[in-house]
Order: sequence, then C-alpha cells, then structure tokens
Amino acid sequence: MSPLAIFSFLFIFLFNLSLAANTIYNVQNYGAKSNGKPDSSEAFLSAWEAACASTSAATIYVPRGSYLIRNAEFKGQTCKSKAITIRIDGTLLAPSDYNVIGNAGSWIKFDQVNRVSIYGGTFDGQGAGLWACKTSGMNCPKGTALQGVTVSAPENSPNTNGIHVQSSSGVSIMNSRIGTGDDCISIGPGNSNLSIEGIACGPGHGISIGSLGWELQEQGVQNVTVKTVTFTGTENGVRVKTWVRPSNGFVRGVLFQHIVMNNVQNPIIIDQNYCPNHESCPHQSDIYCLKSIKDSLHDPFNNFGSWDFNNVTEGFICLFSGISCWHPEENKVLSISLSYMGLIGEFPRGIRNCTSLTGLDLSGNNLYGTIPSDISVIFEHVTTLDLSFNQFSGNIPPDIANCAYLNFLNLDNNNLEGEIPSRIGYLLRLKTFSVANNYLTGPVPSFVSEQITAESFANNDELCGKPFKGCEDSWIWKHIDRASFIKAFVIGWVLFFTSVLVFRLFEFPTKAINKIVSLSMWKLRSKEHSSPGSDSPGEEELNSHQKILKLEKFVTRMSLKELENATSDFSDDYLVGIGLLGKVYKAILPNGWTLAIKKLNDWENLEDEFVSEITTLGGLRHRNLLPLIGFCAEREKRLLIYKYMHNGSLHEWLHSNEDKAKILEFPLRLKIALGIAKGLAWLHHGYELHVSHRSISTRCILLDQNFEPKISNFWEAKFWSKNDTALSWSLFPVAEYSGLGSYKQDIYCFGVVLLELVTGKEPHELTSSRNLFDHSPCLLDADRDLLGKGINDLILQFLELACDCVKFFPNERPTMLEVYDTLKNISQGRRDWIQKIPLSTDTSSLYD
Repeated sequence: MSPLAIFSFLFIFLFNLSLAANTIYNVQNYGAKSNGKPDSSEAFLSAWEAACASTSAATIYVPRGSYLIRNAEFKGQTCKSKAITIRIDGTLLAPSDYNVIGNAGSWIKFDQVNRVSIYGGTFDGQGAGLWACKTSGMNCPKGTALQGVTVSAPENSPNTNGIHVQSSSGVSIMNSRIGTGDDCISIGPGNSNLSIEGIACGPGHGISIGSLGWELQEQGVQNVTVKTVTFTGTENGVRVKTWVRPSNGFVRGVLFQHIVMNNVQNPIIIDQNYCPNHESCPHQSDIYCLKSIKDSLHDPFNNFGSWDFNNVTEGFICLFSGISCWHPEENKVLSISLSYMGLIGEFPRGIRNCTSLTGLDLSGNNLYGTIPSDISVIFEHVTTLDLSFNQFSGNIPPDIANCAYLNFLNLDNNNLEGEIPSRIGYLLRLKTFSVANNYLTGPVPSFVSEQITAESFANNDELCGKPFKGCEDSWIWKHIDRASFIKAFVIGWVLFFTSVLVFRLFEFPTKAINKIVSLSMWKLRSKEHSSPGSDSPGEEELNSHQKILKLEKFVTRMSLKELENATSDFSDDYLVGIGLLGKVYKAILPNGWTLAIKKLNDWENLEDEFVSEITTLGGLRHRNLLPLIGFCAEREKRLLIYKYMHNGSLHEWLHSNEDKAKILEFPLRLKIALGIAKGLAWLHHGYELHVSHRSISTRCILLDQNFEPKISNFWEAKFWSKNDTALSWSLFPVAEYSGLGSYKQDIYCFGVVLLELVTGKEPHELTSSRNLFDHSPCLLDADRDLLGKGINDLILQFLELACDCVKFFPNERPTMLEVYDTLKNISQGRRDWIQKIPLSTDTSSLYD
C-alpha cells in the first residue's frame, strides 16, 4: 500500500473518530418540558453534569419550544470535557414573578467554566411584570446603584446596548467601563432622577436618551445628569432622539457636564426628527413614499386632491384615491393604482419607501425616461406591475428578473428597445407577460409558463425565435457596430457578475481530484456510448441509479423523509430564499446541525447542474468554499444540503441597508477581500487541476458567524489542466467568453467586488457613473464612511488594485496569485491599526 493511501486511510479514520467523540445531550432526555410550564431547571443541570463528565467535546441541545428555568447555576470546577457547546433552538423562560429571581439573586449563572460556547435561541427574562409594577406606581424597588461595572462587546455587533434604563427612578451608574456595538448607555421613557458619572465609553454610539416618542401615550424623561464622562473612538457623544410621530412624551431637566471626547464623530446630537432614511420609522416610510410620488409627478387634473398629509390619524393614507392598505387602521400600503390619471414625469423612485407594496399600476399616463435599473430593489415583494401605455424608453432592465414574486408584468405600448432579458423566462411565478407595441429586437426568451402567447410580443418587428421565425447567426452584427457591441458587452458583463469576494485557500486533496476525474470520465463515456432514443425506460432508470451510486462517493446521500421532517414538509415557515434554480430552506436536524436545503425546481432540466455542484463542492475541500453536506435524489426530487451560513450573503451586508454596511469597517472588508483572493488563487493555481468559477458575485459569497467568506454556486465552473487548456471531459461545457478567458473573467468579476467593497455601490451604479476601464482611482470614489480614520493610503491602494482587475484587455489584468500577494502587502502595511478589530486579517500562506 502506498504512503499516500495509508495517510488517507488514517486521516479518514481519525476524522470519523473525532465526529463520533462529540456527544450530544438533549435536555428533553433529562426531563425538560417544551410547553413552558413545569420547571426544567433540574433537567438542564442534569444535562450539564452529563456533558461535564464526558472526557471529549460535548454538545447540549435545546430543541424548539419554551423551557421554564426558575434558577440554574452551571458550575465548571469539576468538568472533564474539553469543550461544551450549548445549541439552543428554543426559548428559555424566566419566572413571570420577578420576585423569584430577586430572592435567588440570579437567574442563569455560569461559574468557573472554560471553553463553553452558546449559539442561537432566546433568553426571555419576562420583565413585563416588573415594568408594569414600576409604571403602576406601586412600591417597587428604587434607588438602584451600579458601580465598577465593565461591559464589553465587539464594535461591529448590532443592537448591543451596554446598559439600558427604562421606567426607573433614582438609578445611579458610576465609575464603569463600557464598550459595545451600540449605545454605551441607552435611556428609555419613564426615567427620572438618573445620575451617570465617571464613565469611560468606547467603542460604541455614546450615551443616548431615546429613542422616545414611539407611542402616543408615553412617559417622559426628567432630571438626568451625565458628568465626568470620557468618550473615545465612538460614533456619537451625548444624544437626545425622538421619533418623527405624535407623542405626549417629554424630556426636561437634562445636564451634560465635564465631558471629554476623543475622536468622536458626532459629539452632541439633539434629534427630534429621528427617521433614518425614511425607512425605519413606525408606519412613516409609506407616508414619505406617497409624499414623494405626489411631489415628483405633475398632476394636471388634480387627481391627488385627496392626498392630504396634514392628517396625523393612524391609517389616514388608506383614504387616498388609488391607495389600498393592508389594514384600514394602519399606514401600510398594499397596492397603488394610478392608471389613466394623465400624470406626467419620470418613474417615481420614492416609491421604494412603500416597503410592503405588492402591486403597482401606472398604466395610461405620460411617464417617460427609463425604467430603473435596480427595479428589484425598489419592488422587493411586488407581484403585479403594469407600466403599459406610457412613454418609457431604453432597455428592459435585466434586474427585473430578480423580482422573484412577479406574476403579472405588462410593458405594452411604450418606446422600449433592445433585447428582452433572457432571465425573465426563469421567473417561476410569472403567468402574464406582455411587451407588445415596442421596438424590441433579438430572441424571445423561453418562459416557464405556457400561458404566455404570441400576442404578448406583437408589433416588435425585429424579435425572432419562437413564436416568430428563427434568429440568424449574424443577427447581432447586422444591428450593432463594433463600438456599440463593446459598450453593451462591458455593461452587461458587470451587471451579470455583480461582484466578487476574495476567499482563503487550502490544499486540494489528491483523492478529491481523482474522484472528479473518475466521475467526469464516467460521464463522458456515458455520453459517448449512448445514442438518442436508445434507452428504454428500464435503462434510463438503471442509468439514474448508477449515477446516484457514483455521487455517493462524493458526499452523503440523505433521506427525503429526514429532510421533510426537519422542514415540516418544506413549509414556507422554513423558507429563507428563492433563487433561479430553486428554493432554499433552513432546517435543524435532531443532532443540532443547522443546514440550508436547496430544493431544485425543474430537476430534469437541471440534472447536469445537480451533478456538477456535487462533484465540484463534494470533491473540493477548502475553508472558503461553502461546505456541501449531502444530497437527496428520491421520488422525483433533487435536493442539495449545505452548511447554513448565519450571516447570509455579502450582497445583503453591503447593499440592504446603511446600518448593516456601517458594521463592515474597512479592516473587515479587507479581511473578506483577502480571504476571497486566497480562495480564487487556490482554485486558479492550486495543485493538479485548476478551476475557474465563472459566475462570482457578492450574491454567491456567503458569510459565516465570524464573517469568513464561503464561495457558493459552482453551476458554471470549469476545470483546466496544468497547461491551462479546457479539459475535453469538463463537467461544465459552455461557450467561451469573447476571448476574455475564464481565469481573467474571474479576475474581472473580483475587481468589481473590490469596487463594491470600497465604494459601497452596486455594479449598475458603478457602470452608470463612469467607464470602469479608463478610470484613474481617487479617494473621492470611496465610501465616505470609510475615510478619515488614518487609513486613506490603504483605501487608495485597494482602489488601484480594483482598477487593475477590471482593465478592458484581459492580458493587462494581474493573475489571482498577484492579486492575493498585493492584498497581503496592503494588510501588512498597517498591521498596528488592523489588529484593533476583533476579527484578525489572514495573511497566512497560500496553501495553509
């Protein structure tokens, strides 16, 4: 037996042994009840004692449900376990009588423990009884004093107030150190005679009174003294903020004295109009939405006469002409119908602030200009969209294919030109689609729905393909010149490859390569020895069975029943995402594993993609590739099972809202970029086979709980031999990309991701503002929230590298190995600053 075979055997043996050594202790097996009624304290303590007695790593699992814990102290003095993980999928309830905890002195306490990790779940202290007592004026505890307290949380952790005070009197907080990702001290309504003195605050958002005014009937805040406080490196200093809505609350008798501020962005803020981006206000964003529509459109016939915004009663906008609400008493818009009102103007972009909108009808008006290129951001949940009989021009935005819930789309009788985006055909819910009477050209997409007929495309003379005559090969050259082609190619390229994050590299196992080669050659031979129409139903079934047996060599085959049980038969309650290829569900197995299950839609037409994903992610093992746990091929269903990534996609963090983006400080963005670069460099240059991903974007970069990036979606990946020629037996045969080359294509897309990371802009915003190829980088392009922190030189180097990656001529772009080395040098240039963040930047070897 060869040394490599012996090593592989020992590695697998030890790996399986380590998995078996991690014992799971389910609290229900020790008597815990999930109905929230009997006291489960003893059951939890018994599970803890059993886990402590284990000499290997142990997991205490709390299934879904509510568990009453009156008082529990987990002691670690006698623990033998190397590490204990407490995985909570349920809710731990405190006693509803606050005196129980008051008399005990603690609720849940850990004493002298080591290497204990707690994930998930909810700790419900049931404080409603105590607050009710306080607000009722009964004889409740007063005069509480906190002194010498230290509170520490990561700077990038959201909603982690150090100390929150509400409905209290005579509280004093003195001589304490507080550093968090939110307010060091937050002061809610109903407080009086509050004293804060001798506090060191930072990092964090300072000391804040508010947010107040959430309720119409709300207690005020009075007699607050804040003195001898030092703020260091905080976003804010002292602040008073109230929501922009009616309330009888008040603030008076506030004293800020002897305050020292070091490197504080906003020293003093008095904000009585708190409504960030007009999107976070309770029921205010929809009001702003309708205001912006009225202000942006000319209304010659006074159809907006009923839109009176001086009314402050709840639900008043539901009486507006053309507006339907979810509930009559609530200012939340369900649909807008403004058809044939003679309105004049461009598309009203403020409509994006109607965050719960499902239907929009602007047909029969005089609206002009282009349809917004980021329309899926504006209409996140829209099901019906009618823009017909207007004067809209330009192209149909490809982004419209990301409106996953659309079932009705009418663009008739406009001045639209160009091609119909092919991805519109993949909208699974789309039942009605019409673009008649425009100036559209090129091929008609294939639609999932059979209800879309030839009438939907009438009077577009240069459309081709079914239901019209076939498209000629020379069609594109007959209608556009070279300059137009290059311009369209560049813009389309950037829009398609949204962005690229950089991943860390690991070693490519020889055994995995042999598996890929073996299965790929098997697949090629299967194609060579088959002929159309030669397989009988029995032979097809046998081939399918043989294929499944081959796939089992890569990852575990899981039972459909197990997955159905974990998702309540794929209930929408477990649905976390919808993509072009299928739906994604979050599932928790009885052993405590949290998984993401991708259920393919039309699996018969996605069989190659199904096999490709398994053979790629099943054969490649790297810390920056999304771990593929298993697959299921059963009862005409195809499912892929991945490890669940708690922080979602990079795209969500960069572009969903400003608060999330602010958490990603530049050092963390650099860490992510370095990790992706390492991963891509390993794919391009690692070991015997080279891999090009070919569809990298921020949407396919997932982040784990430590913001470690994981590359996903290998549907279009391609394998290359050592001499960088495409292997004839590649699992992913697709057309070449106009000489750009698959490697250089990845590098281009990675450059776009770098630009997204440093500018905060979406790819379509980058291309609409300037030419990516001829642009000389400057700090004016960077996200202003990243600047002014002593690292502008690093940001400029980062920008320069991004521009090198998106150069027009592929041979002028660096290799991924060069990109990775450059990012390493950038990160090492200011290691003293970068090490301040809790997540360290990786500058390790390419192959570690």
